[in-house]
Amino acid sequence: MKTKSLIILIAILSAGCKNKTDKADAFGNFEATEVIVSAETNGRILQLEPVEGTQVTEGTKIALIDTTLFHLQKAEIDAGMKSIRTRISSINAQNDILNQQIMNLNVNIERTGKMLKDDAATQKQLDDLTGQVAVFQKQIAANYTQKESVAAELTVSESKKSTLNEQIRRSSVLSPLNGTIIEKYSEAGEITAAGKPLVKIADLSVMKIKSICKWSTTRNY
Repeated sequence: MKTKSLIILIAILSAGCKNKTDKADAFGNFEATEVIVSAETNGRILQLEPVEGTQVTEGTKIALIDTTLFHLQKAEIDAGMKSIRTRISSINAQNDILNQQIMNLNVNIERTGKMLKDDAATQKQLDDLTGQVAVFQKQIAANYTQKESVAAELTVSESKKSTLNEQIRRSSVLSPLNGTIIEKYSEAGEITAAGKPLVKIADLSVMKIKSICKWSTTRNY
């Protein structure tokens, strides 16, 4: 969250802003861009090294939130994905066997068809062979349906894994700008939560004057 607030109150010292007693008769409020950096995940703060006054650059790691639980969940998902891929491989192997059997049956069907013309085989033998082909084709179709269902499980697991990877990435809290840490709200070892402020950073390299206040004076004649 970016905010702008009063950083310092200084006297405007110039020839036009001094009275005869050499005292400043005007003061200005200067502002710098401030950013409150918050945690994006829940957990114990493992690292939060910068102290107030530390200068940081954009992308500098400010804090690290414990990622142990995320990594354990990832390991569980990886194991499940391995099991799913094994099931897919098994289905592919079954279909390979069925396709080979169909190829063998087609050879026998062709041979039986020739024998039937020579009255060396019966129509029933030919029908039985073509019937087996139809059965195997239905089994292959059923396997493809099952494979699609298993592949959908894999897609869900990959999505969950991507979510965990993003949570792990967000557990490393980085500085969003070049600046100076001016306030620190937490310490290493504490439990934090998503949205809880960790530090405040101000860019003191560029400051803007917000207002000038002139003291009113009364002159005696």
